[in-house]
Amino acid sequence: MLSVTVEGKTRQYTVTTSPIEDAGGTHVGHTVVLQDITAERRREQRLAVLNRVLRHNLRNDLGVVKGYVELAADRTDDDSVSKPLTTAATTTADLMTLGEKAQDIEQMFSSAGRSPKPVDVPEFLAEITAECDSDGTIRVDVPDGLQVRADPTILAQVFRSLIENSLEHAGTAPRVEIECMSVENSRATFEIRDDGPGIPDHEREVLTSGEETPLQHGSGLGLWIAKWGVTSIGGTLRFKPDNNGATAVITIPHEPDLNLKIPELRDAG
Repeated sequence: MLSVTVEGKTRQYTVTTSPIEDAGGTHVGHTVVLQDITAERRREQRLAVLNRVLRHNLRNDLGVVKGYVELAADRTDDDSVSKPLTTAATTTADLMTLGEKAQDIEQMFSSAGRSPKPVDVPEFLAEITAECDSDGTIRVDVPDGLQVRADPTILAQVFRSLIENSLEHAGTAPRVEIECMSVENSRATFEIRDDGPGIPDHEREVLTSGEETPLQHGSGLGLWIAKWGVTSIGGTLRFKPDNNGATAVITIPHEPDLNLKIPELRDAG
């Protein structure tokens, strides 16, 4: 990148060079192309500052609000007062979670572009599921030694978002299953299934179309994190229509291992 200051104004450029040869193949010079990215850089900087300030204020100030609301709810026996206070505390906690998910998205985008690494799937999923705080049951069924090739940070956010979404919406004692369905053509396919009410049609349509509108939008950022994350590592995400629960199907680049014996797996559908 090149910065140029003229009359007190600084502009930033990307620089691309290409060799020039004459008809005989002799090198005679270079072409130099400068692309002005000043506006783009300023926009990125402003968004980064806004994101950091808003996230900091959300986390700190909402934490104070939540603490006082819970304290007030504990000090009254009047249901007409305690119930609204409990609702306010729950809503505040939801907003704090939203701020944390926004931070996950920022971290995911900052990780995008890094060189992928081999990830041991059984070990990886054992760590992810152990982090999930829930009264539900999570069953993992993947071949020993299975590896995928991805950025571990992004991959963790993908699986964590899908698992947390299932645990949140699948009832008081949810059951979540993570299963490797196939390993072929340098890609591994996984299903994350739950026994909840399923993902509403409008949410699946929003994810498929890739944009939200005032009349058609999802309920949060979790599924967007999964979609953006799996796309950034060269994979895909889709959802099976199912009235008996939600089933997310993700494909991820596979890290070949000639010594790994893959058992016959079921069709991912």
